[in-house]
Amino acid sequence: MLTFDQLPSVVASMNDRLDKLTQVLQEKIQPPKEDELLTLENAAAELDLLPATLAIKARARKIRYTKRGRHMVFYKSYIEEYLKSISIKPRK
Repeated sequence: MLTFDQLPSVVASMNDRLDKLTQVLQEKIQPPKEDELLTLENAAAELDLLPATLAIKARARKIRYTKRGRHMVFYKSYIEEYLKSISIKPRK
């Protein structure tokens, strides 16, 4: 049970935790500022796919992308994330 005297320190602790959680979520949601932006064609070349195939995968939500106007663009970190997700895990 909390006493009235403990309340300020508990609220301060919760506020610090909330700030840290917010920072972690912001880093997960937004790509780093130095992250390279790739066109559909460049991203497809990185993955050794045809641009049409990459567009289909992106529309099917298999790979993350961003829209710039009518154009589909990919952050380099999104490409790396996709490659990690399709990696074959070694047997134990």
